[in-house]
Amino acid sequence: MPRHATERSLSVNALKKRSLGKSIHPRVVPEPAERMVVGIDGAFVKAGHTRPGQRRQFEILTGRVEASQRGGEAFAVVRDLDPYAKRRAQAILRRCGRGQDTDLGILSDGEDGLRGVIGIWFGKKCEHRLDWFHVARRIGRIEKEFLYLPYGDDFH
Repeated sequence: MPRHATERSLSVNALKKRSLGKSIHPRVVPEPAERMVVGIDGAFVKAGHTRPGQRRQFEILTGRVEASQRGGEAFAVVRDLDPYAKRRAQAILRRCGRGQDTDLGILSDGEDGLRGVIGIWFGKKCEHRLDWFHVARRIGRIEKEFLYLPYGDDFH
């Protein structure tokens, strides 16, 4: 049993590294799923009290994995600050049953930075789609623009 604060912090750090290894490299890999859908979205979180020169915000990616014949699993990673964020997301997909032959569908809001992350993190074989919430919002914006266009006899 460690007695000093330094020994305690070293033992806590060792435990964190051990749990990180388990989460990135799962021991039991389930049988591959035929189809898997991942809903993913990003958000910027404002940092609390920052010193001059420190980052004022960071990006969190949240999502949910749904696999055929299995339940789902939610995840969140801090993209900017965690050097293992990509590996953690890939480990969650493997734990949910992603194999080489798994059809992977990605639902997102279509934001440019997120599209780049999807291609790099999940591979080029995945099928990327806009989710209905964001499609409806875009259509709503277009409808508002049409309200101000002339119509009928005034439109030449």
